[in-house]
Amino acid sequence: MNSIIDSLLLTTVGVFIGYLAKAVYDDFTMPRLMIQNDTYYVNLPNFQLYLPYTRLTQPTPSNLVAYRARVENKQKLLLNSAAENCIAWIELNGSKEPYQISWVGSHASVTINVGDYRELDFCALAKNLNIIIAPTEGGYSNTPRCIGKVGGVIEGTLRVTSSNGKTAQRRFSIKSPATTGLLDIVFK
Repeated sequence: MNSIIDSLLLTTVGVFIGYLAKAVYDDFTMPRLMIQNDTYYVNLPNFQLYLPYTRLTQPTPSNLVAYRARVENKQKLLLNSAAENCIAWIELNGSKEPYQISWVGSHASVTINVGDYRELDFCALAKNLNIIIAPTEGGYSNTPRCIGKVGGVIEGTLRVTSSNGKTAQRRFSIKSPATTGLLDIVFK
């Protein structure tokens, strides 16, 4: 009778140690995504902008200043792995749900290798329309969302998820000073 109890006890301890070792191993191999502090912009002149939920019901040429952010998969000392199926989201303060945004090249998801980074299309200023837009997961050409007007402050959270890693997120604020004609984007 004692040998049966001892066997059950050893089996239980062995299973517990196995689960614990697997959890520790998974944590060590999990990718570490980091949203970098700064953004940069590129000019997209004569971009055909279509916003059906506003007064722009027909494609309208617009001079876009597109802002991009970098997301890095930090290299660790041991057990590195690529961050797979990375998807970017912005959640604006007061919005009902987060919006998926695209990676540069109009990709809905990307893989970020160890020690590498990928850029995402964060938002854009449509200068001739005085609005700030965010791309959909298909990019700016697939009916981008109007997220604010020039002159206001837009706040929210940028979140990047990965199918095999921890979620990276940063609070942000977008201001549009009238003097520069550019957006001031700050990650907190």
